[in-house]
Amino acid sequence: MPAYAGPLTPVEAPLVPLGLVPLVPLLAAIVVALFGARMGRSRATHLGLGATLLALGLALVDTTRLASLEPARRALFDVAFRLVRIGSLDANASFALDPLGAGFLLTALLVVALVHVAARKRIEDDRAAIRFTATALLFSSGLSLVALAADAIVWLFGWGAVVLATGLFVVQGKSSQPAASAGMRAGVVASLGGAATVSGLAFLFWGLGGAWLDEGHFLADFRARFVPVYAEGRIPAEAALAEDVERPRGERDVKIVAERAEKRGFLTLTSHPGARAYVGISDRAQLAQNPAPFAVAPFVRREIAAGPHSIVIAPGGGATVTGDGLEVAWIEGLVVPAGEEVRITPLGPTVAFREIHDQLVLRDEAGRQSVTRSLLGKLGAGSIGLVTLACLLLFAGAAATSATFPFSGWLPGAAASLSPPALALVLGLALAPGPLLLVRLSDLFTLSPMAAGVVTIFGAFSAVVAALRAVLDPRHPHRLVYGALAATGLAFVAVGLDEPAFAVVLLALHALVRAATCLRATERGETRPAKTFPGARLLLEGTGTKLGEVLFEAATTIARGASKLVSAIDDLVLGLPARLFERLFSLFAALVILGLAAPAFADEPAGRAVLRPEFGGDHVELSLAPDGEHMTGAFFLRNEGPGPIELSRVDVRSSANDPRLPPGITVTVEGPRASTRIPPGQERRVSIRWRYESARARELYGQVLVESNARAGDGAEPGRPLALAIHAERPLGLGFLGRTPLSVVVFFPLLGTLLALLLRVTRRDSPRVLAATSALVHGSLLAFVAWLCVRFDRAFSPADGNDGFQLLERGRLFPSLGVEYFLGVDGISLALVAAAVLLAFVASISSAGLRDRAATYHAFAGVFLTASLGVLVSLDLFLFCAFWLLGLLPTSLLVARRGGPGPRRAAARVLVSSLIGAALLCAASWFLWQHADPTYLATGESVRRSAAIPELARVAWVDKGLVIGGFSAVKVLWTALFAAFALRMSAFPFPGYLADMHAESDAPTSVLLSGVLLSSGVYGMLRLNVGVLPEGMRWAATTISILGAAGILISALAAIAQDDLKRFLARIAGAHGGIALLGIGTLTPQGFEASVVVAATHGVILGLLFVLVSVLESRVQTRDLGRFGGLSREMPLFATLFGLGLLASLGLPLLAGFWGPLLALWGAFARERAMGVFGAIGIVALAAVHIFAMGHLLFGEARGEWQTSKYLEPFGGKFPAMYRRELAAALPLAIGLVLLGVAPRPLLGMVDQACLGMHRLVDRPGPLQIASTEQPRGRV
Repeated sequence: MPAYAGPLTPVEAPLVPLGLVPLVPLLAAIVVALFGARMGRSRATHLGLGATLLALGLALVDTTRLASLEPARRALFDVAFRLVRIGSLDANASFALDPLGAGFLLTALLVVALVHVAARKRIEDDRAAIRFTATALLFSSGLSLVALAADAIVWLFGWGAVVLATGLFVVQGKSSQPAASAGMRAGVVASLGGAATVSGLAFLFWGLGGAWLDEGHFLADFRARFVPVYAEGRIPAEAALAEDVERPRGERDVKIVAERAEKRGFLTLTSHPGARAYVGISDRAQLAQNPAPFAVAPFVRREIAAGPHSIVIAPGGGATVTGDGLEVAWIEGLVVPAGEEVRITPLGPTVAFREIHDQLVLRDEAGRQSVTRSLLGKLGAGSIGLVTLACLLLFAGAAATSATFPFSGWLPGAAASLSPPALALVLGLALAPGPLLLVRLSDLFTLSPMAAGVVTIFGAFSAVVAALRAVLDPRHPHRLVYGALAATGLAFVAVGLDEPAFAVVLLALHALVRAATCLRATERGETRPAKTFPGARLLLEGTGTKLGEVLFEAATTIARGASKLVSAIDDLVLGLPARLFERLFSLFAALVILGLAAPAFADEPAGRAVLRPEFGGDHVELSLAPDGEHMTGAFFLRNEGPGPIELSRVDVRSSANDPRLPPGITVTVEGPRASTRIPPGQERRVSIRWRYESARARELYGQVLVESNARAGDGAEPGRPLALAIHAERPLGLGFLGRTPLSVVVFFPLLGTLLALLLRVTRRDSPRVLAATSALVHGSLLAFVAWLCVRFDRAFSPADGNDGFQLLERGRLFPSLGVEYFLGVDGISLALVAAAVLLAFVASISSAGLRDRAATYHAFAGVFLTASLGVLVSLDLFLFCAFWLLGLLPTSLLVARRGGPGPRRAAARVLVSSLIGAALLCAASWFLWQHADPTYLATGESVRRSAAIPELARVAWVDKGLVIGGFSAVKVLWTALFAAFALRMSAFPFPGYLADMHAESDAPTSVLLSGVLLSSGVYGMLRLNVGVLPEGMRWAATTISILGAAGILISALAAIAQDDLKRFLARIAGAHGGIALLGIGTLTPQGFEASVVVAATHGVILGLLFVLVSVLESRVQTRDLGRFGGLSREMPLFATLFGLGLLASLGLPLLAGFWGPLLALWGAFARERAMGVFGAIGIVALAAVHIFAMGHLLFGEARGEWQTSKYLEPFGGKFPAMYRRELAAALPLAIGLVLLGVAPRPLLGMVDQACLGMHRLVDRPGPLQIASTEQPRGRV
């Protein structure tokens, strides 16, 4: 194992958790935002000031601790919780405080506190003062995160909070169209900066852990993930301590033994929180016994005996270390010198600033900076070095974040609408995150003279231009703006010149000076005579307005073209010739008839085994042994033939390479050990023993195979072993509900259908009664699913048996066809089930506002939900198709329920598209079943083929050489399945029916369908396209990524041309489907996880927005986006929730919608760099569309027409506030978006293992040591 030495970043524990500093103002912001009106201005402002001062006090405590340390050890580190751990990506809510960060943090919090004091006199309106207090608290929380971030993801959190608070400051100043326009431009620039920053971080991340080949594909490096680093600057040799480990001889050496035992060293591991460190583990068998760990990360200076050790690091979660499936790091021969500290440091991809710095300064045994040399030798794009490209992207993101030239056009207009306190915060502190990011990565810029030069030149140019404009511009706010831009430019110059300390000091001093300047000004509108010189007019006015008009016209033209393209594709897909559709439907009907008639000519079972369970029945049921650690059972093997039986094998049907069953099962043939012969007429007892206490699996469905020279009986297939089923199950709790939990989940919604029909028959079917009944049913189901999620084992993997599935239910259905009642879940399916049930619960609440045919909705909704949940938990392909077909008609009837030509047309489009997809799915499924391999059912019956999805996943489809129409069967089947699921998702290139469906549906239907359709399509692709046909997935991966990236961009452009809010959201849904496809096409664990996260959160986001659109429509009977404006003044709570939904949809950090696009882009750059760039462009366009819609709808001038509207006349011409029923439907979704955004582990931790398993199917580990090989240096 290689060892390293170098000046690592010091690590010390803080007195007060660093995470409390941003948490205190964040909690206060939430309290003021929700209850500020009830608290009153005085209490709200006092709370804001008190929270800021408390955060300042906490920061002072840790700063005091920092100052008390030795200069060489002045750095505090703290970890709050994990965020993401999948593949090589490990991101945590971690915080660090060094002297520079402490200085800026204290300055920022002091400035915010002073602004709070000044705002009490500067802001006269009480409501405005409360809004300002909440926004300033959010602003200070974001700045604290930026200053304390030890991880790039945490920095993005802080940056997102600062961007959001800045936008709120802008639109709160004046409810005018210029202010709204400035806010929208600021949002677009921020989204561009965020995309550039994420792209730069992704390039750097993957560059540290692999290399891009000549054709553009990335080859990962599965080298040692953890290495020892000696803090004292020297690497001791193991031979140097050999004398310390020799065993003394003789009693006189007892004293020497005692002295050696007292020699202690120190071990530190701060990476991968939750990782378990083991000492003295010699092999995998010993590790499999789950020994107690030496320590759990993070730990600092943990005492350990001096001398050589064998260390094992198990990071856990979905982390990949070696790519071999075990995913643990072995450090052999780690020598701990007496009295010295050894740091275990990750080597390779990372997003932690501290770990990036440490890798760049590490030196190996030969004194070389091997990681730095390897990184400098890699190319990023063309002849540009990877380091240079990453630095340039990071600088572009920082420049956009800080409104530096050429991204400063929005700031002067925004300043005109800001109050003096808000102006002090925006100009003094809001521009700081960009330079601070470059300060964190200053070591990287020292490696690229070209990037450092670009930063210096652009910073100097921006500073000079801004200073000149500050001198020449007569408007006071503009002079303040250009002064702030000049200071920011100088900070970039300092970073480019490798003077990060000067940059931070400059930013801190500028914040103090700018705050004092802005707060001192009494009349922000004062002017002074302008100084002129040749070219001043061009410098002041520029071409921004004309260029903006040209770009707007171009964007409008492109949007209209995209909308026409989408409509044309709709017509092409759904306007098929009648004869062609009739033939497809006839094929579909023929397949169904064939499936129903198949039992008449199906294969007979291979025969019967002469095996008799000890207690009767057709299988061996294992029961709890007296020792409490095992479950046991037995059967008799009898010889009823005329000759003897020679046994060759009696064992369970499982192996180390294919662990079908949980580990710890032993089978023993009782009797003479040396004898394997059973004479005629005699029998042997075979005992089965399962050590279930050491196994993760709760269910056991398997077979014991008996191989011998005898046939099983009449009609048995020659060469097939005898099989007897075995079953065991550990109780889950809750009685019957715990024994068959998935059946309860699938069929429980039918209770809502039955109750709706009963209420209809008894004429008690008022909308409120039906809604309450349905909410009770789905609420109970939601609680049960939540309980299953709590009991779900997140660390369960295929290595633990049962193919990685849990909560198994398996029984006979059509044994002659190889069809079983086979249900089970992994993390992916359970997460999507929880999301679907949550949407059904919210849809039930919102259905209280239905006016017509409410009972019909509840009747069909229960059937649709049962069908959808059945698809998500079915592990038999025929059962999967049956549930898929069951959901077709209820979907169309839900859309057509309202009646009229519009809903009927939309329902017809839904039905046509669904039938085409169903025909393709059934045809592909029949072919897969027809060519499956012989196997055994759970009952032990031998069959020629099985429809079980795990069994189909074991078939070597490529080796079969099957052909369909002259083309490879794998490619044809994969394409058919993809088309079926893409039609279900309505993803590009099949935009299909979403726009019409949502436009003609009421709110409950849109909420229910929005998430379930996308999630079932994504699940089908992952389960069948990836799980059963991984070779086809590898073949089509690039195409899928291209379709996904194109779908994001085209759907975003098509959304611009929509005036109807529901059609606008339908196009946004198409973009979300594109993000899911982009993630799947990357073939990375991050990409697969992105698709699941998008599928799970898409329904929550769109469900919230559809509920709120119905709130708006119920008041004014229109959804025309162009007729609304200034709703933040009319309906503040509605505007808050709607803005929250849109911000989550565009991917703002701190909200649930952030993780899907981030992981998709992260995986796309690993797959192919151009695909990552294409996807980033689409996501920026999508964000811009959201920002424009939010600006027009919520901000700007309120429309005067509503004051005289007949719909608002009963309310005095004003929009009424949201009702309790509407809040009850919206708040659960809004709370979920925030919680999953800040702490995504409940979702991500559930799907880690499943996504990692799919990654191993399609992307095998490549050659080792890719990152450490020498490559041609990039020309910069």
